[in-house]
Amino acid sequence: MAEKKNPLGPTGEYVRENVARLRGRMQYKELSEQLGELGRPIPPLGLRRIEAGERRVDADDLMALAVALGVPPNSLLLPHVDPGEAPPATAVGEVDFQELWHWADGIMPLHGADTETAGQRAERRARSRPAFPGAGSPELRELLDRMETLSHEVQSVAERVRDVGDD
Repeated sequence: MAEKKNPLGPTGEYVRENVARLRGRMQYKELSEQLGELGRPIPPLGLRRIEAGERRVDADDLMALAVALGVPPNSLLLPHVDPGEAPPATAVGEVDFQELWHWADGIMPLHGADTETAGQRAERRARSRPAFPGAGSPELRELLDRMETLSHEVQSVAERVRDVGDD
């Protein structure tokens, strides 16, 4: 059999695995019917092919699958791994799973969170999310800053725990 021109990368593999995991015992026919009701039909055979890595999921399919499976899109895009693992990520290479999820959730940059200034943090937030009422409020900015700080502290503690476990 000829090799695919553009085989699935890590993210495509995570989508494939996560659709199968989240579908659980739901029949392909049931999921297919839900997708049809959402206006994004994928026949049962198409779902089987997605899980087998034989059919790609485009952005619209991803959104509909996330809605039908009752999860946010990141739950399909990112690896479902144990803490401390560093799975490969498309265009990035191996990344600590927690750092990858924090980046995808918009909590912190993918690399360089330690050196990011408050101005850079504000600029990143402005680029990554649309403005909404109260988005620029000092209270929200303070809360987001505290969240990022706590996230950083948790990551630091997790690294120290891993280091102790390695000894």
